[in-house]
Formats: sequence, C-alpha cells, structure tokens
Amino acid sequence: EVVGLTGLRAWAALWVVAHHHRIFLDGVIGESALGVLLRGYLGVDLFFTLSGFVLAYNYGGRIATALDHLRFVLLRVARIYPLHVATLLAVVAVSQLSGFIGLQVSTPYVYVLDHHLFLHLFMVHAWGFESGLRFNRPSWSISAEFFAYLLFPLAWAVAARFARPLAAGVAALAVSGATVLALSALGHGTLHVATQHALVRVSGEFLAGVLVFRCLSLGGWLEREGRLGALPTALVLAGAFVLALSPLADPWLAPGAVLLVGVLAVGSGPALLAFTARPVRYL
Repeated sequence: EVVGLTGLRAWAALWVVAHHHRIFLDGVIGESALGVLLRGYLGVDLFFTLSGFVLAYNYGGRIATALDHLRFVLLRVARIYPLHVATLLAVVAVSQLSGFIGLQVSTPYVYVLDHHLFLHLFMVHAWGFESGLRFNRPSWSISAEFFAYLLFPLAWAVAARFARPLAAGVAALAVSGATVLALSALGHGTLHVATQHALVRVSGEFLAGVLVFRCLSLGGWLEREGRLGALPTALVLAGAFVLALSPLADPWLAPGAVLLVGVLAVGSGPALLAFTARPVRYL
C-alpha cells in the first residue's frame, strides 16, 4: 500500500460527495465556497489518474495472457459490481414506487424502464450510448472505470515501452494535457464529461496514471517511500490545494493530478500527514 494515495482517495471522494450535495448549501455558504463544491466533479479526475497508478503498481507486468486479463477483469468487477447493481435496483425500486410512498420524481424520464436499464446492468452506460444520465446518475464513473479495466493491458503495453523515467514522466503530463485538449475540441467547455466522450476522459487520465507509475519505478523512486524531500512535497501539496480552490481547477487539475499522485507516492514531511493520518486512511 502507498499510504499517501489511500488518503487521496478519501479527499477525492469527499469532494465528489460534496459536489452532489451542494444544492443543500445554496444560500448557506458563500459563492466562492459553493464554487469549490461545484467543481467537485474534478475529484473523479483524481480517481481516474490514481486508478491507473494503483493498478500499474499492483498488476504492471503481471498480465501476460488473455487468461490473466480475464482473471484481472473478473476481480475488478467483483469489487465494483455488487454495490453498483444493489444501488441501481434500489433507485429503480424507489422511483417506481414513488407514488405509493409519497415521493415526487422531478425527472421521471430518467427512471423509465427501457433499454437504458440494460446498459446500466452491464455497466456500459458511460460508453457513449446515452446522451444524458439515467437511474443512479453518479454511477457513470463506475462504467468508465470498467472500461479502463478492459483497457489496462494496452495502457501497460504503452507505458512499458518507455525506458527512461523522464520520458515517462513527460509523457504522463503530455497525455493528460492532450486529454483536456481533445475534450475541448469535441465541444466540452469543462472536464465535466459523463456520457458522450466520457471514455476520452477516463482513457487519457488512466493512461497518465500508469505512466506516472512507470516513471517512478524506472527511477527507483518506489523502492523506498519518502525519497522526495519535505519542502518540495509541501510545495506541491500546497499548490494542489490552492488550485483545487481556484476557478482554474478546471482544466488544470487534470495535469495537476499527475504531479499530485507522483508526489504522494514518494513524498515525505509533515505536509503528508493530511493524507497519511489514520482517520484519513480509514475514511
């Protein structure tokens, strides 16, 4: 376990949850604070980059055959599918019984039992088949992650071609930046892309995370955590925090995630406690 990255999962998850619940704080907190919550969808971009790194850390070089890949995918599905399908069915049940239990559904078309339900059951609803979010709407990211699991052997094959750490690191930043530019060229004004072209978002950021791992492993940085000094660690983490609070977070947090994941994997010093403290790791 890379301890600092476990803490990053906690903060990214909280940011996403706050984003989805910001409506309850409208008028309670200031506009600037509400803006930070509005950009909470960027926590997903942290997750996509982090996912690429963690899977490369655990499985890089270990998937040599189609059977290895199948076993890898089945293990990942076993991790995400039970909660996904349970939540999906719960949302379906509540929406269909809403009239009987005194609830009013403001967007009934979202819960129509048509072919979209099967897309959700097979976790392919973020693959460009839907123009809008349906049923358990935040689950689009699970669908995108599922695609990344299928993509992993290809992503690792690309990363494994790099023999120099600097080249892999530059490639990670370049891929992340190219993802932002590609989404912009496809007509998206922000990174908040959850249906059509969501696979562009996840593929680029996931590959960037794999390349970060390749960079650090080639440089021997992962052999001993804490190889990056306390001062540069603190500067990068402070910069990431300020960026997250800034309107510039979208799109700059996407390449920023590359630096953040790398620094949390090898950093040291008191600034790292915000990610390694026991309560944060538990969360």
